[in-house]
Amino acid sequence: MNILNITHENVDALQGGLGTFTLMFAQAMKQEGHKIVSVLTEHSPSPPSEFFALKISPDPGFSQLKQLEKIISVNKIDVILVNDRQNFRPILKLETDIPIVFALHLSYPDMIHPYRWDDNMWKEYTMERAALDIADRIVVFSEFSKNRLTSGGIYNIKESRIRKVKMGINPEEWRFVGNRRELKTISYFGRIENLQKNFQSFVDGVGLLDLKGIQVNAYGHSFKDSPTIPRRVQYHGMQRGGELAKAYAASDIVVMPSLYEPFGLVGLEAMASGSLLVYTPGLGMDEYADERNAIPLQGTTADDIANSLVPVIENWGSNKGYHSHRRNALATARSWSWKEVSKDLVEALTY
Repeated sequence: MNILNITHENVDALQGGLGTFTLMFAQAMKQEGHKIVSVLTEHSPSPPSEFFALKISPDPGFSQLKQLEKIISVNKIDVILVNDRQNFRPILKLETDIPIVFALHLSYPDMIHPYRWDDNMWKEYTMERAALDIADRIVVFSEFSKNRLTSGGIYNIKESRIRKVKMGINPEEWRFVGNRRELKTISYFGRIENLQKNFQSFVDGVGLLDLKGIQVNAYGHSFKDSPTIPRRVQYHGMQRGGELAKAYAASDIVVMPSLYEPFGLVGLEAMASGSLLVYTPGLGMDEYADERNAIPLQGTTADDIANSLVPVIENWGSNKGYHSHRRNALATARSWSWKEVSKDLVEALTY
């Protein structure tokens, strides 16, 4: 199968879940013998040719549509996979019988209630709405996302058009640390922001606790308008590759207090590393996390986070570092490997 993968994430400069998906998807499909032709829709450093054929220019005067038509013709494309609404614009006027699959990784319009939308958010919604209406098939990565699309609200999409597929990791890339009898670190991984990731509640929550001898870490991309990081939290910036694996290996507890999460790769990465995951239930993490392999938060306020962590901290020694939870988590993480995920993806892209 010849797959045209349209994205804006350069795998040379990954910024989160979508970038990781782009890289892992390309690798997994190639290993299964499929041809991947990936194009970038935004300016970025020259991408590695192993994963990307070329960049289609977003500049005025260069028709992205014409460029796509040529790519499709030359590479004899069988199916088009478009990742998120930012990349759907050149598809709007594409006249083709080739199936179009729209992968919805994060819906900002759904996450932000319409009464808070500004002009830019209305534009985001218009493009996302067009993608959802035009695509032959919609791919989501959790029951949470599927329900958001089908249960009325701002979309009300027919369930028959949606295919839920697995997201995954490469478990062998993460170093499982089994012996964590002494609690030394509590960590946060993700963008330093409040709208989705709820970072402020995390730092306020740990600030309510007596954490003598316990280090609090934050790893992730920070923006100009990111919340201020207090001194009690050691900020390490965004980590990649081996450095990210080391950060997880050094984290006894990983807190994931998200308000909205379509899947949440952080949780799986933490599980594969032997960290105890403390997460918000009712979101995308429910695909892999439950009370047998993780600790659900009581809520998402600072008080909720503190109240959820108190018994974990107090019982850490008597529970032998929650060894059984973390062993169950490792088994879960291994079952979400990209070798298994690729089967789901091939089925979703096959007509």
